[in-house]
Amino acid sequence: MDSLVVEQSHFTGLFPAGPHLGPSVVSWRAGSCREFADLVVYVMRALGIPCGTDYMAMRGDNNVPHFWNFTLDKDGKTYITEFPDPNWKRAVSMYNPKAKVYRNTYGLNWKDIKRQQGKMMHPAFRKPLYQDVTAVYADSLNRDLVVSSDILCKEVHKGDIVYFCLSTRMDWVPIAWTVFEEDSLRFQDTEGSVIGCLATWNGKRLVMQSEPFTYDKMSGTIALLTPQSEKEDITLYFKFPLFCDLGILRMPGGVFEGSNDSQFRSADTLYYVKQWPFRLNNTIFPEKEKSYRYVRYKGPKGSYCNIAEMAFFEDTSDTLALKGRIIGTPGCFQKDGSHDYYKVYDGNPYTYMDYKTPDEGWVGLDFGIPHRIKKFTYIPRNSDNFIHKGDVYELFYWHDKKWNSLGRQVAKADSLNYVIPKGVALFLKNHTQGKDERIFKKTDGRQQFW
Repeated sequence: MDSLVVEQSHFTGLFPAGPHLGPSVVSWRAGSCREFADLVVYVMRALGIPCGTDYMAMRGDNNVPHFWNFTLDKDGKTYITEFPDPNWKRAVSMYNPKAKVYRNTYGLNWKDIKRQQGKMMHPAFRKPLYQDVTAVYADSLNRDLVVSSDILCKEVHKGDIVYFCLSTRMDWVPIAWTVFEEDSLRFQDTEGSVIGCLATWNGKRLVMQSEPFTYDKMSGTIALLTPQSEKEDITLYFKFPLFCDLGILRMPGGVFEGSNDSQFRSADTLYYVKQWPFRLNNTIFPEKEKSYRYVRYKGPKGSYCNIAEMAFFEDTSDTLALKGRIIGTPGCFQKDGSHDYYKVYDGNPYTYMDYKTPDEGWVGLDFGIPHRIKKFTYIPRNSDNFIHKGDVYELFYWHDKKWNSLGRQVAKADSLNYVIPKGVALFLKNHTQGKDERIFKKTDGRQQFW
């Protein structure tokens, strides 16, 4: 595995329909996780090491499937690797919200075929070349998902095939199925921490048969996301989960400093970043009484000093930032100057500093003379999934088998305000640009993505 990760690889989140690339993927080293799982299989089997592929038909926290590799030890325990990580780890250590995990096989799953009883099935399950291995990954948190018939629409009848679905943007993808009995549905071997919805298949498309519901990982309980008569306000700052944005993850531990020493040997902390920034434009009001000639942002270890923009002000009411000479650690990871420290002052919130090494990077200003800093702003490195000023957005909530619009807005700043029914599943669509959008709900006043 060490030798495989040395050469550069090119990843994509696209999963085109059609056959696998075959052994040529070993030399091409490009594609999605599906192609790289194939790559590892080819190499491992060429060395005489048994290896296969496990997968999620849809991730519980993203809009795509996911594939990775497994092998078994002499005791039959499953170990996994996700290229380009060269390490193998126990399957139970995989933290991603999964709901269902399957293992690719070359032979049909006759147990599933017998359960189908010749009924019309969704294409994903007609030829079951898989084994259900959810229990291997969920371990003690593996459980059957039992759903009362009360949440189903009236057109579902005894003996119908019902699908457990996860969201992908504004659509739903079936990841498991069961036969409807008189009073309940039982989906065997599942793991929670997802938003799901139930559906049937009419031969051409999925027909949604329930409101969405949260499925709790620890308790196994479900909670319907049903619109209530009461309304509430919500402020939106982004359209896709922040934990998918590398630049956001690298901010905690960073520090903004002021000093009258150009080497910052004696520096005061103006602000310490404790958690992920949850909006594009972040404003801080330092409480220091001193004046400083030099200010800087120093990234935490492993962050490559990722930051997009920052500006300093003498007064809390000022809109014109202080000017100064840009200072910092020269060099960038790309080795071409494209992400050097001066990018933090180019006025573009979507370019950023990416220092040449993981540690010790910093960027700042030399004002020439000391200034009292009463306010400063910063923008984290980001993938443009925060609210983008000038873009057209539309907020939807799910009810009655479909997404319902709460209206379009043109963003005038880095946030949007809406009035929504309480207790609903939400989806924010950017009609101007981008495709990274994800289902969420309001929890404790903020957006919670699933």
